[in-house]
Amino acid sequence: MDLALGHSTHHLKQLYHYFGLLGIVPDRPLTAKDLEGIAVPSELF
Repeated sequence: MDLALGHSTHHLKQLYHYFGLLGIVPDRPLTAKDLEGIAVPSELF
C-alpha cells in the first residue's frame, strides 16, 4: 500500500506541475502538510 500511495502521489505532483505550465490553478490542491509522511521521489521526472 505504501508503494501505491507514493506512486500515486508522485504522479499527482507531476500533474500539478503540468497544470502550472498550462496556467491552470487547482481549486483545492493538496498541500505539503497533506502529503506529509508519504515517501515520494524528490525529482518529478
